[in-house]
Amino acid sequence: MEKDVNFKDIFTRSGAQYLVYDLGRRVQPIDNNLFHTIEQGQAAYPHPVQGHAHIGFIFWHHISEPFMCFFKLPLDTQSCINMEAKLAIVQHIHQQFKHDLTQELSQEQQEQLGQLPFVFKPPQDKLASLHAQISYQLKQAPSQYYQEVVTYFEHHDTQQKWENLGLQGLADFCVRMTQHHDVNQISQSLDRLPEALFEAFCHQIEHIQIPSHLAQALWEILQKTQIKSIQNACLRGLSSDVAYSTQAVTYLLNDTVELDHLIIIGARHEYALAQPELRQRYLNAIAEQDPHVFEKLFCELLALPLLKHSLHRELAQLSPSSLVGRAVCQLNQQLLERSTA
Repeated sequence: MEKDVNFKDIFTRSGAQYLVYDLGRRVQPIDNNLFHTIEQGQAAYPHPVQGHAHIGFIFWHHISEPFMCFFKLPLDTQSCINMEAKLAIVQHIHQQFKHDLTQELSQEQQEQLGQLPFVFKPPQDKLASLHAQISYQLKQAPSQYYQEVVTYFEHHDTQQKWENLGLQGLADFCVRMTQHHDVNQISQSLDRLPEALFEAFCHQIEHIQIPSHLAQALWEILQKTQIKSIQNACLRGLSSDVAYSTQAVTYLLNDTVELDHLIIIGARHEYALAQPELRQRYLNAIAEQDPHVFEKLFCELLALPLLKHSLHRELAQLSPSSLVGRAVCQLNQQLLERSTA
């Protein structure tokens, strides 16, 4: 087997069609050509989480149902995929399937895929969103739970208990929302949803591009509510809209910021943090946290390709006596002590 074989080769030679998704913090597609560049080590992985790429492959033949497998690949200090880890997975697939992914996978083959190195299992809410996005993209019918969610949201069926709504149905509804439903009506009903359902709804829409009416409704709820869990949900729901993401981050950084807010902003609002003023305010806010918390949040920012170069440039100009400068100096000292321990 050639040493430079990669995922694209495996799928292409087998005749299988495939899609690539990131499942780190949001469920979002990665263009196949871009991923090929990434897996060759020619580009950084765009959405690293704690030094890893959380990748989902969906592949199928024209006569088969799509099959999904998920890998958590380590990244180097430049957020590029570890080539040894990638090659280990590709070799296992090659040895077990001999490039034949065009047939229905047997139970034994599915179990073999599940035993490959670096396999991980995404949480249920992300799996639900992925299934919804794939079924919609492939023009397949939504799940059996979809219609119940439609009835609840569009007809205000007060006789129906929201606790009985299926998570997969909610995911299907969110993915199909802009094409098949009255978004204005949905937006106007958001502040009347039970708290747990509102949170679940926001956790689904963070994975998709939401219409402006919906973003506006979430923005208004964020400003009015004092309930931390609702604020967190709004912040997650707004993360896919760059304009409202910026407004939300600006609004929350104007006050004493909750740690939950800082975690969500750092994890999901990188486009807002691409603005130098907001980035500086965010750095000041995390520098006021416990050193262990600062380390976690700061290192995650440094790993993001979108922010990496700007941050390194700003760090070189930092005054050691500034709030962020002192936090960075303390972090560097801690890292030095660990390396020499």
